Amino acid sequence: MFHCVNAWDTISLHDCDITKIEHSGKDLILYFTDGFWITTNNEFNNESYTHKTDIKSRLVIENIGNIDALYAEEIPEKYIYNPLIDAFLQNINSGDWIFEVINEIHGKGKVKYEGYLRMDEAPYNLAICFYLECEDIHYYWNNLLMDRKW
Repeated sequence: MFHCVNAWDTISLHDCDITKIEHSGKDLILYFTDGFWITTNNEFNNESYTHKTDIKSRLVIENIGNIDALYAEEIPEKYIYNPLIDAFLQNINSGDWIFEVINEIHGKGKVKYEGYLRMDEAPYNLAICFYLECEDIHYYWNNLLMDRKW
């Protein structure tokens, strides 16, 4: 049984790794190998600590519009638009790259993810962000890992 919330302010993706991204109809599903953080103000967390979720954690970004831009912070003039987004998704899904989320910023009908792209070859680490148009976001997980406190 999965728990599900759409209250993004009760979840933290900080220092969490996106290791798979999947299109499912109009939705985009982000998978987290090592889960994400459930904060103390989440209705499913009865503890006084923020806890990590199990490895079945994912979030579903519903009715995805455009992935507006993939932006490399070190190269301000360089924006990567579709279809190169497909290469980004392919490298994440193949395991060649891992995207570590630092910030998740919500706006009206949009979400922005900021973080670091880790890879096994140069440049090894790249600060990037990407913007998504969407209607809603739902976070799913099975269990809280009580031994993983923050």
